[in-house]
Amino acid sequence: MVSVTKNLLSEIDFQNVQWFCYNKFIDVTDTMKHTHERSIWDKNLVSDYNKTTIMQVGMFGEDEFVHKQYNPYSHKEFPVQIADKKVYEEIPYSVEELNVYFQPLVRRIFEMKQEFVTTFDSDFDYLDIHCYKWNSPGGGIDWHNDPARAYDLDENEQEIFNAKQMQRVGAGSFYVHSTWMDRWHGELLIEAGEDAPQGEVIDGWWIKPTPNKLVTLRTGVNHRVAKTSNMAMDRLSLQIWFSKAIRS
Repeated sequence: MVSVTKNLLSEIDFQNVQWFCYNKFIDVTDTMKHTHERSIWDKNLVSDYNKTTIMQVGMFGEDEFVHKQYNPYSHKEFPVQIADKKVYEEIPYSVEELNVYFQPLVRRIFEMKQEFVTTFDSDFDYLDIHCYKWNSPGGGIDWHNDPARAYDLDENEQEIFNAKQMQRVGAGSFYVHSTWMDRWHGELLIEAGEDAPQGEVIDGWWIKPTPNKLVTLRTGVNHRVAKTSNMAMDRLSLQIWFSKAIRS
């Protein structure tokens, strides 16, 4: 149902991902119109929280970056639409940069694929990666679950992915901020389960957003992000959707 991997990447690979997030995402969020805040979430989930700024990094297969402009939120099966549909057409980085900075992360996840297949109780083919900046103080999101939606691909996407549909089978949070202190809060809270690991549980799962930690959970599992405190730096994470291509 849930897995926790500490120190996922080597120090140099983690620093490279972190550099990308700080320099290609955070430094430009004030001027980039193709970031969006709250627009994909129900207002009831975020009305008591500070804004979260989100930008897609890209869609990755096991061997390479696949499709920068793939936008799952544009599909009619999603209840809320992003207002600016060009959000995925003007991303200020190249395919070469994506592969340099993110291939070690993608490769590491696929090396551990069987562990995540067990967590999700499903195979997966692609990683849909987004940068999230949970602005402090008060960054977070209320209790919710991420359903296992399957959605149709358009003709262009069908050719790219060699599939008719894409289905999300699991989600991951990879923490890329430079440091995190207990008093800053921002923990990931997950409803209790029998398979919770030792050292991570207080009345359910209460997981600290320690840098270089990856937390994965199956779709349909209730969770929330606790509000960051007044003293906290912005909480920075890569949100990873594990997606399965449905080919027939």
